[in-house]
Amino acid sequence: MHLSPNAVSALAYRAREGLRQAYLQAHVAEDARCPDACRLSVERLGGWTRGALNTRETIQVDGHLANCHRCRAVATELRHELRA
Repeated sequence: MHLSPNAVSALAYRAREGLRQAYLQAHVAEDARCPDACRLSVERLGGWTRGALNTRETIQVDGHLANCHRCRAVATELRHELRA
């Protein structure tokens, strides 16, 4: 299989981004006390933090975070983790 240098670079970029999202999501998964109403948003926080969600998913998570102080605190923690 022959890949161009650009293709290899793109694959490496996507792999790194996937690892970053998984790393952030693993921090969320450690807190298993998530209420059912929050579960969908919590499952997307890793991607939300990295800006990897589509518009619809982003709007859903943003709406949930506006009304849920617990998830908002988790999102803030993830943003701090991202900067570290």
